[in-house]
Amino acid sequence: MTTAASRLATATRRRAILTVLFFAPSRTLPVPRIVRQIEELHGQIASSSTVRADLIVMADQGYIICMEDANTLTESGRDVVMDRIEIAV
Repeated sequence: MTTAASRLATATRRRAILTVLFFAPSRTLPVPRIVRQIEELHGQIASSSTVRADLIVMADQGYIICMEDANTLTESGRDVVMDRIEIAV
């Protein structure tokens, strides 16, 4: 069972991940760089395993494409960052 607070924290962290990818060269980054940048730029502290789990969920939702350790933002992910669609949690 998840609480409203944990859903909000998850949505905030996932949005930070998408935003970091949005501003990355080629909109692609490996997990270690995502972890470091969401902490440095967004104040989101998360382990690599948490970020990997978020990336898997967001890939299933169509926001990113995961290939090995390269994670690339999709058009739907860009729409989340641009506030055109709400992120699903």
